[in-house]
Amino acid sequence: MYKAIFRKKWLALSFLFALVFSLTSPAAGTAAEAKLLHSSLQADHLSLPSANIASPFDHSSKLEAMKQQASSTNNPTISQTIKPQNYVPALDSTEPIDVIVELKTDPVSVYQVKVKKGLKKSDAAYQSELSAEQTDFAAALAKIKTKPKRQYKHVFNGYSLKIPANQVDSLLTLPGVKAIYPNIEFKVSPIDSITPNMDESAPFMGSDFYWDLGFDGTGIKVGVLDTGIDYHHPSLASAYKGGYDFVDDDTDPMETLPDPDDPEADTDHGTHVSGTIAGRGDPLNPGSGTGWVRGVAYGSDIYAYRVLGPGGTGSTEDVIAAIERSVLDEMDVINLSLGSSVNDQYDATSIALNNAMLGGVVAVTSNGNDGPNSYTVGSPASADMAISVGASSPPLNVPTIQADGIEKVYASIMAFSPELGDLQGRALNLVFAGLGTSADFEGKDLTGKAALISRGSISFAEKSLNAQAAGAVAVIIYNNEPGNFGGTLGEEGNYVPTMSISQEDGLALKAKTDTVESYPFTFGIELEQDLMGEFSSVGPTLPGLTIKPDISAPGVGIRSSVPAFDGNYEDAYADLQGTSMASPHIAGAAALLLQKDSSMDPFEVKSVLMNNAVELADRDGQRYSHMVQGAGRADLGNTLEAKAVAMVEQATNAVPNGESMPYFTGSISFGQKDAGALDTRTITVKDIAGAASSYAITTTWHGSSAGSITASQANAAVNAGGSTLFDVTLQVDPNAADGRYEGEIVLTAAEGEGHTLQVPFAVYVGEADIPDAISDVTLDPLFFSPNGDGVTDTADIAFKVNLASPYFSLDVYDAVTSQWKGTIAAADDGIDPGSYIIEAWDGIVTNDAGSAPLEEGFYVIIPWVGDETSVTPLEEQASPFVIDVNAPVSALDNPAVTSQNGIGTITGQIKSDFMIDLFGDYSAIGVAALYYDRGWVQADGVIAPDGSFSVQVPLKPGLKPVEVYVYDIANNGVVEPAYIVDMKKVKPNKPRNNLE
Repeated sequence: MYKAIFRKKWLALSFLFALVFSLTSPAAGTAAEAKLLHSSLQADHLSLPSANIASPFDHSSKLEAMKQQASSTNNPTISQTIKPQNYVPALDSTEPIDVIVELKTDPVSVYQVKVKKGLKKSDAAYQSELSAEQTDFAAALAKIKTKPKRQYKHVFNGYSLKIPANQVDSLLTLPGVKAIYPNIEFKVSPIDSITPNMDESAPFMGSDFYWDLGFDGTGIKVGVLDTGIDYHHPSLASAYKGGYDFVDDDTDPMETLPDPDDPEADTDHGTHVSGTIAGRGDPLNPGSGTGWVRGVAYGSDIYAYRVLGPGGTGSTEDVIAAIERSVLDEMDVINLSLGSSVNDQYDATSIALNNAMLGGVVAVTSNGNDGPNSYTVGSPASADMAISVGASSPPLNVPTIQADGIEKVYASIMAFSPELGDLQGRALNLVFAGLGTSADFEGKDLTGKAALISRGSISFAEKSLNAQAAGAVAVIIYNNEPGNFGGTLGEEGNYVPTMSISQEDGLALKAKTDTVESYPFTFGIELEQDLMGEFSSVGPTLPGLTIKPDISAPGVGIRSSVPAFDGNYEDAYADLQGTSMASPHIAGAAALLLQKDSSMDPFEVKSVLMNNAVELADRDGQRYSHMVQGAGRADLGNTLEAKAVAMVEQATNAVPNGESMPYFTGSISFGQKDAGALDTRTITVKDIAGAASSYAITTTWHGSSAGSITASQANAAVNAGGSTLFDVTLQVDPNAADGRYEGEIVLTAAEGEGHTLQVPFAVYVGEADIPDAISDVTLDPLFFSPNGDGVTDTADIAFKVNLASPYFSLDVYDAVTSQWKGTIAAADDGIDPGSYIIEAWDGIVTNDAGSAPLEEGFYVIIPWVGDETSVTPLEEQASPFVIDVNAPVSALDNPAVTSQNGIGTITGQIKSDFMIDLFGDYSAIGVAALYYDRGWVQADGVIAPDGSFSVQVPLKPGLKPVEVYVYDIANNGVVEPAYIVDMKKVKPNKPRNNLE
């Protein structure tokens, strides 16, 4: 039996089970020394026979069981919902884990904002109440013999602490506890870049308009929460003013130094980001003593908060601590070029960033590098209030490939590759060379030609050098998955021009080379700009379907400062791309705006940048969705001309106590609406230039409309130093088709040349392309055997909750007959968004007959969601798995062993196994022998297509009996040998000739 525990967000489904470890001696004299066999079978090399899966599934028994459960008070309980405060995965382990505990009282920054906005009365006792709550919690913590690690009270009220995993629930009983969060991992993932252009990206965004007016960020404090900083770098030495190292808990936030035992340990990311913000170099005179890189706000002061250690990874507790410290240190702007895989507006770091914005700090964060698919934005970019930044391209010289019979192909020069040079415009021949290994070039003439190579198997540098050795003058590497990629040759070297292209373009070129030995083409160069990086993560956030990113900035082809651990800074610059490179452009832009007008609050900074962004389109002229580019690419020239800022009043409950907190932003996210729905939002237009202005208000849909969107008035007049309001009402057409719809509210100035302020909006009607409430259901392992032998007795079930559901269950169906077998776990009180795992499921399900283990078979798991009125199975999320509890049946030949040339060959026949029936062959069956030669040695056998098998072992004097194992992919048969063969009785003979 098991007990299912549900926790909102990160999982809490845990099972109590008994493991029976059966290591029974297979034979006298061998068991004491025997070891478990190591299976040579690999599950990822097997594909379950999807053609055998029945469809549609029969849900009648499931629905009937739900009716009986609803009408009966004696039904067995299959789930128990505990308090929603615990968001940490449930574990039975006694090993200590790190968690974040949030207490109920508002942190200082939120309390101050509520008082300022009239949402709460000023209370002289607030500070003492906050301190008393924390003191009471710490005292109660001591009683369970646990000590806090980090204390938070400004942007987050609570503690980080370490506690045995199986005692996390005990924290729920302590005074003041509101929530417990997992201490998730954050990381940086920059991509080695193509052609570097950092010296162009800042002016391209319009920074020089501010520079020319004397605004360079002077006096503005920018906190960089990252891997640290090389404060000796000449471009950063005078910009660096201090910080803190939360990894080592000291005041020296130096980057992680090289470690001879770990080649991946040293970091450079924070130094690169800092250079983009505040590098004080001169690209025209890099030998002047301040280096090369000039940042967007090169006069600003950098405070480095090291939250990511060796390898560029870190944790929630340090990120929150750094956000807290940055508020206490009175930062004006903070930049977080980091992220996680969790798309959740209610993540602890998202809440902390919201509170930092409320506390008066402009919080800027990278949107992530997991595009181009929807819903790939990760926390903390999912924070409602923070400025999340996507990556676009500054002006770049892009190589092209033109030839008869194909569309123009756009390529990306790899890092450390030379440019095309005199190859531009030259007619060349293209030769396909497989994966680019040395063997792939045998018999091919590539002298003076270009090599077309598939990604995979060996490094890009090896591919390039192999092609060069074969005479190639250029190398084109196409992706092994859809889309292009940013590649690197790893280090400087003598390479021919080497570039990457998309899989689609590569296969098109390969098809041409298949028809002729050498396919003629021509290299070209085109200047391109304002294209979104394919890697840039895409919104919306979950569960609120908020537009993210908010804005985009140059993040492709960015050269900036990196550490020189040897002290030689002559070439201490690197070319990277990613939203990590885009985010500091916006952090720098915020510094320029704040120097020009220090009265602007973080929401005004965010909104005015969004109002004045330039909308981008792809190579075909198709506008990028707001979920890809946000409001568009930041344009500081446009921003400088703005006399007012247009702000939308939104609300979020991703703040302490889950209260609805109003805030301002530069876009309208209507979220999900039913056909016929009505929704109204209010826009505030506020003077920021000290002068009156007036605007004509228009609305527009991009593409098809979901209905009507109208402004409450045709014009908005703003007095000097004042503001005005108007409403925007969305009326969804009752017949509107499901889908995402986008558009803009446009305010056009009556004065001058008609400067415009733009407010993007988006709405999801009906199901649209919203992901299923439950997705990514997977079992690990896919094949398991709950038979109590101590090997592969259980499987972990992972799944993702994208949207909250009042009802949730995971149910098992027979994949062949389509019949419902029972429920693994259910949550009648609902489940919230997050990543979940059911640990150590032992194959037991509950149905109307009670709880029982599944029999041997081929099954699928199907999630169910719904509410009090209806429930729905998500068949498209069905996840197959196999339970097999018996070892294969086999027989040895007679004689079982023959010998030849000192080798004994054990032979036999596989008779039957469930895996053979399932796959129709012996691909999921393995044979091996263990023999003793100064220790146990494993000899893997071979199985022929007819099921006959052979295993060879060396014949030596005094050889002990050999253990023969016949096993399957579920590890049945790996504990006890199927046979013990006495090799002393072997007679010389030839092995069977029908064995392979």
